[in-house]
Parts: sequence; C-alpha cells; structure tokens
Amino acid sequence: CPHHICAEPRLLLDCVNNLPPGMSELMLSVMPDELVVKNDVDDNQAENAVRTEMRVAPHDLSEWSIGQLVSQPLRITFGTKEFKALLSFAEAIVSPVVLYFDTSGRPLILAVDVGSETSFGGA
Repeated sequence: CPHHICAEPRLLLDCVNNLPPGMSELMLSVMPDELVVKNDVDDNQAENAVRTEMRVAPHDLSEWSIGQLVSQPLRITFGTKEFKALLSFAEAIVSPVVLYFDTSGRPLILAVDVGSETSFGGA
C-alpha cells in the first residue's frame, strides 16, 4: 500500500468518540497535510444530520507516510463499530494502530503493531 498512518489508539478513539452516537460508518479524508475523521452522512439524511469532523495534524501521529495524492482528498469510509473495537483492543495492549490504504474504493487494512516482545497467554 502506498500510504500508511500509525497512531496511538487513544488519539483515534478520542476522534471517534466525539462524533455523533449511533452512526454506523465514519469517513477518513486524507490530504497531504492533515487527516480528517468525520461522520459519513448519506444523501437521505443530509437535511437533518449533524456533520462533525475532527482534524489531526501529521505531527500528532506516530508515523505519516502519504505518497502522491491527486488534487482531491483521499476518502475512505468504513464501519465504526469494528474500528472502535480494534482501537479498544490496541489501547488495552498498549500498542499503536497502523492504517494501510491505497485509493478510494480499495480496502483499508488495519493492523495492531504488537512488536516482537508482546505475548498473549492465560493464567
């Protein structure tokens, strides 16, 4: 994937938790100089919907590797519930989250960077 972002899960959870409750999808809008996390409002709800967005500067992230973008922002829409679950898991094991992506319409790959010294086991 030509683009990736690495962030502490708490930063992304704070962004997601500040969006309106009950939304099923959120959108990442990636520009060369910022990441925007916003609620995805479809055309049927546009009249009565509250639009909310959180802007994150590259220096607030652990890694920011954005390749060549066209003149428009790269927009990626995905499920809120699954994203929050992954962020909560990453926060619980104190590991950063890496988002790998290509272009709009292509899959977003989420990874938890557990490193080589992390192990999972039961008592």
